[in-house]
Amino acid sequence: MANAMEGFLAAAELGQKMAQDGVHTQEETEKQYVKMAQLLEEMLDYMYSANNAYSFLQAKGLETIIVPNMHITFSQLRTSLLQLLKALFDIAPTTTGTVIPDIILDKLVDMYEQDDDIDIKIHVIELLSVWLPGNPQAQTRVMKMRGLLPFYKQLAKLDPTLTKLTLELFNKIVNEHIAARNKKLQRNIADYKTFQMYQQIGLIERLSTPLLCNGLLKIFEAVFSADSPYKDNKDMLPPVLNLLLVIKPHCSRVYNGRFKVETLINQVLEKVQEPSTREDLEKQMVNVTEVIESLTEFVELVKLTEHTEL
Repeated sequence: MANAMEGFLAAAELGQKMAQDGVHTQEETEKQYVKMAQLLEEMLDYMYSANNAYSFLQAKGLETIIVPNMHITFSQLRTSLLQLLKALFDIAPTTTGTVIPDIILDKLVDMYEQDDDIDIKIHVIELLSVWLPGNPQAQTRVMKMRGLLPFYKQLAKLDPTLTKLTLELFNKIVNEHIAARNKKLQRNIADYKTFQMYQQIGLIERLSTPLLCNGLLKIFEAVFSADSPYKDNKDMLPPVLNLLLVIKPHCSRVYNGRFKVETLINQVLEKVQEPSTREDLEKQMVNVTEVIESLTEFVELVKLTEHTEL
C-alpha cells in the first residue's frame, strides 16, 4: 500500500505541474490524469483488505491523496477518487467517519451542485447517503454552508436514478429529525446534547419556509406532469409520496389557497388509486390506504374558497 501511495503522489505532483506550466496541452495533461486514475484503481484493489484501508487512513491518505485532487474535473480521475472514498466507508466506516476532514464534505457538495456528469453526482449521493444519516455534526455543516438549495435544484434536472437516490436520502434525514425532535425523554447528557444539535440544524423549521416548499413543489409538478419521464417509473413513486406526505404538516400553510397545489395533490391521489399503481405500491410495502387518507387530508388543508395562483 505504501508503494502504491508513493507512486500516486509522484504522478499527482507531475500532473499538477503539467496543468499549471502553460507548456503542456490539455490532451497531454489529461493523459497524466488517466495515469493517476489507473494508479488509484490499483490502490483500490489493495483497499479491500481491512489492514490496507487502515494503513491508508493512518498514512493520512485522505489528506494527501483525496483532498488535493478533488478539484480536478476530469471524470475518470474524479470517479476513481470517489470510488476509493466509498471503499473506505464500506470497509472501515467508523474510523473513516471519525478521521475524514470536513473539507471533503464541502467538496462533495460542490461536485453534486456543479459537475455535469450524472454518474459523478450519483457517486456523491451514494457517499452522502453513508456519511450524513445519523451524523448531525456533518448535517450541521451542510446546512450552514449550503442549506438545501443545491439539492432540490439538482432534483429538478430529473435524472431518474439521481432523483430517486436524493429523495431517499432526504426522506431518511427528515424522518431522523422528526424522530429526534419527538423524543420526549433524554436518557443522559449525551442524548440531550444530540437533541439540541438537531434543534440547531433547524431542518424542520426550514421545511416550513416558502423557499423550500415552493422548490419541492416544482419537483412534484415535474414528476406528475403529463409528459413526466417518471410516469411509468414504478420505483420513483414511493420516495416521492413519502416526501410529499412528510412535508404536509410543514408546507400546508405555504400552499394554502393555491389552486395549482390542490390540483396537483388530486392528480397524485388519482394516480395512487389506479388499480395497477395501487398493486405496484403494495408490492413495495406501501400502505396505500394510509396514503390515500393522508393525501385527502392534504387536499382539504390547502383548499380555500378563493384560490390564488403561484
